[in-house]
Amino acid sequence: MLDLFFLRHGQAVDIGAPGASTDRKRYLSERGIAIMERAVKGMKRIRGTFDLIVTSPYPRARQTADLVAKAYGLANRLVERPDLAPGADLAIVCEAVEPLEGQGRVLVVGHNPDLEEMVAQCLGMNFAADIKIKKGGLAIVRFEGPPIEGQGELRALLTGKYLGMIGES
Repeated sequence: MLDLFFLRHGQAVDIGAPGASTDRKRYLSERGIAIMERAVKGMKRIRGTFDLIVTSPYPRARQTADLVAKAYGLANRLVERPDLAPGADLAIVCEAVEPLEGQGRVLVVGHNPDLEEMVAQCLGMNFAADIKIKKGGLAIVRFEGPPIEGQGELRALLTGKYLGMIGES
């Protein structure tokens, strides 16, 4: 069994903030970090650890992945994938999890609309209009083996706010 956890990065600064002259350079805002820290506590309360964390190289996604890796003690299982930058698709995730041979738990940290489209593909949906992953939100999709488009089962779709409430309780 393979569980894919799709985590959207936390709230980032706007373009034009110091050091964020382009979208690619945007990083987590102070509020975004605080919200993600609470959300990660919630993730830890509802789910076990991860076998692998793969992340976009954009600073806001990498920072989000780093917060998770630190909280779980998984810095050695964190892999930055340049091909998970905006515009990524499910094939990239499938390639990243191939060594696990359809077994394990993988956290994918990235961007919208990519993550919403990946989840829709996992579920066999033609479009992602009904899948909404807010900033700091998490979607969990289960496969009985390797990820095959249309063969996934949606296990949860949680907002960062809800995860934070779980983490605070």
